Amino acid sequence: MLEGGNHHIYGIALGTSAAADDSEAQARENEQMKLAKRMGLIHHLPQGTVDAGTSVRECVICMMDLIEGEKVRYLPCMHVYHTHCIDDWFQRSFTCPSCLEPVDAALLNTYNTT
Repeated sequence: MLEGGNHHIYGIALGTSAAADDSEAQARENEQMKLAKRMGLIHHLPQGTVDAGTSVRECVICMMDLIEGEKVRYLPCMHVYHTHCIDDWFQRSFTCPSCLEPVDAALLNTYNTT
């Protein structure tokens, strides 16, 4: 039986309302906007390569040694990670994995372009 656009069997709604669909679509759009902002901020973080004078010896995300010549990314809190490790980390959290400093706020203060 159809009631108000939803399918009901024994009083249980099987469909979703248009409002719920709109809400889910808005939530997905908001997540995509956040991800786009994060990706834009990531590209403002300085990159470099590991050299013999680098004092940090290990990427705490993958627990692998930093090898001379590998690409790394420097965070405003001065922690260093493999570029691919920290970029992947930022897909889930925009905090430093070592000190949990919010990187987006630090970026906005450090790299003020206005």
